[in-house]
Amino acid sequence: MHHPCHPYRRHPDPEATRNVPSLAFLITHPGSDVFGNNNVSSHRPFRLMFDLGLRSSAERYMTAQQKHLKSREPYQLKGAAEQLKAGGIAPEEIDVVLLSHVHYDHHGDPEDFPHAKFLVGHGALSVLKHGLSGKGSHQHFDPNLLPEDRAEELPAPDGHVSGSRKAWQWRELGPFPAALDLLGDGSIYAIDTPGHLPGHVNLLCRTGPQSWVCLAGDAYHDQRLLTGEKEIGCWADELGELLCIHLDKDVAGESIGRLRRLAENNEVELIAAHDDGCMASIQDSVGFVGLGVMGLPMVENLIKKLPADTRFYVFDVSKHAMEALSAQHPSQVEICSDAREVADKSNVVLSMVPEGSHVRAVYLTPDTGVLAANVDGKLLIDCSTIDTATSLEVREKTKSLYPSASFYDAPVSGGSLGAQKATLTFMLGCARKDPNFSRIEELLSKMGASVFACGGPSLGLTAKLCNNYCSGLIAIATSEAMNIGMASGMDPRVLKDIFHTSTAQSAILDKWCPVPGIIPEVPSSNGYKGGFKVQLMRKDFGLAVDTAKRLGVRLALGDVGLATYTATMNDPRFKDLDSRVVYRYLGGRDDWKKDFDDVD
Repeated sequence: MHHPCHPYRRHPDPEATRNVPSLAFLITHPGSDVFGNNNVSSHRPFRLMFDLGLRSSAERYMTAQQKHLKSREPYQLKGAAEQLKAGGIAPEEIDVVLLSHVHYDHHGDPEDFPHAKFLVGHGALSVLKHGLSGKGSHQHFDPNLLPEDRAEELPAPDGHVSGSRKAWQWRELGPFPAALDLLGDGSIYAIDTPGHLPGHVNLLCRTGPQSWVCLAGDAYHDQRLLTGEKEIGCWADELGELLCIHLDKDVAGESIGRLRRLAENNEVELIAAHDDGCMASIQDSVGFVGLGVMGLPMVENLIKKLPADTRFYVFDVSKHAMEALSAQHPSQVEICSDAREVADKSNVVLSMVPEGSHVRAVYLTPDTGVLAANVDGKLLIDCSTIDTATSLEVREKTKSLYPSASFYDAPVSGGSLGAQKATLTFMLGCARKDPNFSRIEELLSKMGASVFACGGPSLGLTAKLCNNYCSGLIAIATSEAMNIGMASGMDPRVLKDIFHTSTAQSAILDKWCPVPGIIPEVPSSNGYKGGFKVQLMRKDFGLAVDTAKRLGVRLALGDVGLATYTATMNDPRFKDLDSRVVYRYLGGRDDWKKDFDDVD
C-alpha cells in the first residue's frame, strides 16, 4: 500500500507519498509446549506469526476502516493465510499469533487461524473494546476482532504479573527496561516499546548463536528516524489541531532511541513493519517482453547493473534472441513460453515491442497475455511507442482486473545507440508524486540517463510522439539543407560544423547525421543499418499527426512530413533502414568524398 510521508517523518512536501509493505513474519522454533500444544512430543515445530499484515479483502474490514483503506490505494490484499499456503504451510498449523498492536494493517484475518492463540500487549484488548479518542482516520478498531476464548494479553510491564502465565516476568534486556522471555529458553523475547499505541510490542528473535533480528512493528516508519537524520512528523487537521501518528510522540521517541542503541550492535538486524527497504529487496525478479534492437540492450544493462542474484524472465517471438541471452547469462536468465509466464514469475514486467497491436497481444491475449496471470501488486511498464488509446485501454483493463497492479507508459528516446550505452531518455506517464515513481525511476535509470515524469497516464506517449514529430521534421530539414549546400559545392563536413555552432544545431545533426561518412559510428556511415527503422518513424509520425487532428491542433508540415516518410518506407531500397535514410530518398549523395582531395 502507499503512505503519505508527512505523518511518519518531517517532510517538506505534504503531497509526497511512498509505497510500503505491511509485513507479517513467521517464526519457527524446534518445539515448545509453553502454550499447551505439546509440539515436542508431536515432533513438529512450534510456529508463531508476528503480525498478519492487511486483511485478504477490503470487505472484511469495518466500513470506517474501508474508508481509510481507500486513501492507501494502490494496495495489495493477499492475506497472510494465502501466503502461508503458497509456501506449503496451512494456517491451522500456526500455534500463536502475536500482534505488535491492533491497527488495521497489522491484525490481518484472525478468523483464518482457527487453532492459534492470539497474544497482544497490555492494554490492546481495551483499545479493541473501547476504541480511542484520537481523530486519525486510522484509529478505528473492531471490538470483535479476536476470539475471546483464544485471546490473551501480556502482563503489564510494570512488574505486576496476572493471568495464567505466572512464569512470565518482564526483565531488563540491553537498552530495554522491559523484555519478556516468551518460551523460557532465551530464543524469543517480547519487547515493550510504548508510544505508538497501547500494548505496542516488538519481537526479538535469536537466529543464530550470536545473531538476532528485531521485528519493530510501528515503533518507527522510516530508517532515517533510527539514524537521527529525520524526526517524527506531525500535521495539523482541518481545525488546526496538531496530530501525530504516535499516540505519545515523546514516549515513541524514547522507544526509537532504545532501538537506535540496539541497532549499534552489529549482531542485531532491525526490520520495521513498513520498511520499504525490505520491499525493495523483494523486487528480485524482473520480466522483459521484447528482445529486439531496443529491448535486448535494455535488458542487458539491467542484468549488468542490478544485483547479481536478480532473476530475469524473458519472452520474445524470436527463440534465437532468448536462447542467446540465456546462454550469455545462464544463472540469471530464464526463457518463458509466453508473456503470461513472464508475469507469473516476475514482480516487475517491462515490455518493448514495435506497435500497438503487439502491446495489445502482449497484455490482453486471454490465455498467454500478461493479464492472464495474477498481477496484483505488480508493476507493469510498457516502453513501446504506440497510440495513446491502446495504452489507456491496457491500463483500464489492468485496473479492472487487478486493482492493486499499476500499469505505466514509459516510451524512450535515444535509439539503439542510446539503448546500448544506457543513455536513453524515458518519458513516464505519471506525476512525480505517484507512489511508485521513485521505484520506477531507480529501475529505469539503469537503462537511461534521464527519466521524466510527464504528468499522468498516456502523457509519456504524448511526449514521445511530440518528440518524434519534431525530430522527424528536423531529419528532413537537415537532409534538405545539406543537399542544397552540397549541390552548391560545399564540403558537408564544413556545413555540419557551421550548423553545429549556429541556429541549425540539433541532436539529429550531432548524433545521427543523415549524411554518410561524417560521423563514423552513426547508422548513415554504416549503410543506414541499425538505428531507428524508417517504418517505425513513419508509424510514430503518423500517430503524432493523428493526435494533432483529434485535438484540433493545426499543422503546417504534418501531411508533407508524413507523405515523405511513407514514400521512403515504401521504397524497397530503404525499408528496414535507419529513418535518416530519408536523406537518400531526397536525392542525397553517398559519394560526396570524391569531390574533395583530403578524403580517402
